[in-house]
Amino acid sequence: MTTPARQAKEVSIQEELSSLQSTLHLFRMRTTVNARVRALNHGRSRTMTKSLKSLALLIVVLAMLTAFGNAIPVDPHGSLDRIRHGELRVGVSQNEPWVQLHDDGDPTGTEVDLVIEFAKSLGSEVHWISGSEEALMESMNQGEIDLIASGLTSKTPWTDKAAITRPYREWDNTWGETEKHVLAVPMGENALLSELEAFLDRSRADE
Repeated sequence: MTTPARQAKEVSIQEELSSLQSTLHLFRMRTTVNARVRALNHGRSRTMTKSLKSLALLIVVLAMLTAFGNAIPVDPHGSLDRIRHGELRVGVSQNEPWVQLHDDGDPTGTEVDLVIEFAKSLGSEVHWISGSEEALMESMNQGEIDLIASGLTSKTPWTDKAAITRPYREWDNTWGETEKHVLAVPMGENALLSELEAFLDRSRADE
């Protein structure tokens, strides 16, 4: 026969077991929640890592495209495209032996011959425009001239008015000074400038 004391002890034991079961259940729930949180954070981390990698790759590609685009010379006014198989408008000014003007015909001289060969390389005809260097520079800035040949040197004062080629020839003048001769094209017409300099390089290599 169960005594009241024993019944009380059994009830106490059952209550303790119930409390332990509740604690174990809460522990299991907490462990599950923590595991899910870690998985979620890991997924977010991987997603963020992938996003950062994609962003970095996009930046690299854009930088490469920008660099490649900048490496290709262009003409804002399309000078080279217009000149090809068309007309090359050349400003000339008296300066022997580079340029000699004539009343009854086209100019002559070493730079004149050079310009004619350049026009041939483009399949173009030359239209000569004579005048002072100042007048020619003004006409070129107004879009009326594509190239100026007048015995210009690397010391020309017109560097703020025109794009100057690399020196294509050196010449000792009568004072014993070495002059580095250049040609001039409109400022900013980089494709035309690049084409002209490539031609001058080839011409110098053939000498």
